[in-house]
Amino acid sequence: ASASSSVSIDVRICQYESSLEIKGRSPVRIAASAWGEYFVSTNDRVVIVRSDGVQSGEIANLSEALAVAVSDSGEVFVAEAGTGGIKCFDLNGTLVRIIAPEGSCTFPSDMCLSRNGDLYVVDSKQHCVHIFSSGGGLAGKFGIYGVSTAQFDFPTGIACDPGTGNILVADQNNRRIQVFDTTGAFLYQFGNGGSS
Repeated sequence: ASASSSVSIDVRICQYESSLEIKGRSPVRIAASAWGEYFVSTNDRVVIVRSDGVQSGEIANLSEALAVAVSDSGEVFVAEAGTGGIKCFDLNGTLVRIIAPEGSCTFPSDMCLSRNGDLYVVDSKQHCVHIFSSGGGLAGKFGIYGVSTAQFDFPTGIACDPGTGNILVADQNNRRIQVFDTTGAFLYQFGNGGSS
């Protein structure tokens, strides 16, 4: 798409309904804040949008921003596929700290924040989940390539359950959702587990 073209998407979250226009950019992932703003990754930036659909800010100059997560305290975490790193920004788009240096992940396609503030990042090409402390630094890792429990084949999505604290991973090519505790211990799975 050229710089002058626009992509229009409908945003329907809870009771809000509006149209969001992001000029020349395609939305990749969305994170919702506790105070009602949405954070939309669009490859080279994260666009911050109010619940009425009006853009209220952005975090620019990113390298293939895929995953985005936002804390209740207003920290914005961005995983860049272009660098394999994860950065933390404030709401003004200022870099606060490096969570994971460049090359830490191969293809960080999604992430979520746990109740205790740890960041869980699904790495599709390494077939694993990296656990980073919100202050920065690797706190753990789980998963390898395979079809058995606690193994992945190109995982693409992740969610942190705010009620139980469990971590749910969308194991794309094995066609299942696997559920883990916060240490990465396998609990159970649902889906057809790779059968046709």
